[in-house]
Amino acid sequence: MIASERFAKIVNTVNKRGFISTKELSKNLDVTETTIRRDCEELERQELLIRVHGGAKSIEQETILSN
Repeated sequence: MIASERFAKIVNTVNKRGFISTKELSKNLDVTETTIRRDCEELERQELLIRVHGGAKSIEQETILSN
């Protein structure tokens, strides 16, 4: 799976569920947890999700909660 496909799946999953762990993403996408952490770093840089200890959470939910 190429990076852009992983990015899309990660963002879709995080937005749908609100939060997902690095371990679960790694298992679902069949890549290492290190790859998931790097992907999440890039997606956070692009402001598509928020990295938290052990996983990632949705920016959409963060916006809803802060309003």
